[in-house]
Amino acid sequence: MYHLLIYYPGDPAHRPSQRIEARDPKAIVDTIPKVLAEHDGCERVVVMMGVTRLFSVDCAGNRLP
Repeated sequence: MYHLLIYYPGDPAHRPSQRIEARDPKAIVDTIPKVLAEHDGCERVVVMMGVTRLFSVDCAGNRLP
């Protein structure tokens, strides 16, 4: 199972404000633009597979290191 974790700037706890499940890689690719549109102002979206961080994008969809 994959998870998209949504973070907002200035969160003192550094915890995601929301967690969205995705069943497969295609669902992730399809979901990221929708998440970014719904969460205007988010700092980043981190994509996880279990406990492994796969990648993250900023609020414009640019890939982060």
